[in-house]
Amino acid sequence: MCGLKKKKEFQSFGSFMAKMYFLDMKKPSSLKKFRDSCGAVADCMESLECSDNAELPATTTVKDACENIIFLTSEFLPCLTKLDELKPAPECAKDWNPSPDKNGSGEEKKPEELCTTMFGKDNCMKKLIIDTCGESDWQLLLNRFKAAPVLKQCDFSGL
Repeated sequence: MCGLKKKKEFQSFGSFMAKMYFLDMKKPSSLKKFRDSCGAVADCMESLECSDNAELPATTTVKDACENIIFLTSEFLPCLTKLDELKPAPECAKDWNPSPDKNGSGEEKKPEELCTTMFGKDNCMKKLIIDTCGESDWQLLLNRFKAAPVLKQCDFSGL
């Protein structure tokens, strides 16, 4: 069935978006809870895509968020857990916001800000991830960011 016609679908989508806003991208437990929400909203997303509004920004945002959460809670989870368990937490890890589209206050980042902050101040997360998790985990994260549509304008050559 195409189109978003049921009140339940609106509520499901609204609930999902609220969870996305409060998601702590650095906490494995928060990521796992959010990942479960991705499955629950999948039918709603299909309905939105079927509607006459061919390209809805919200559907792209939700799909991108879910793909990133699935990556962080599967392939990258062992590294994320190691980073979370570092005591005391390195400053770089404390300040890092792996959500490519939001700054620390939850506001949309400008394109130039995305490119300069995606791996922390002075790309400090590169060294931290390599030292904590290994080169292969760094490459996983780097490749994920390279593939992100929101980061397509960034120059990755220095990494």
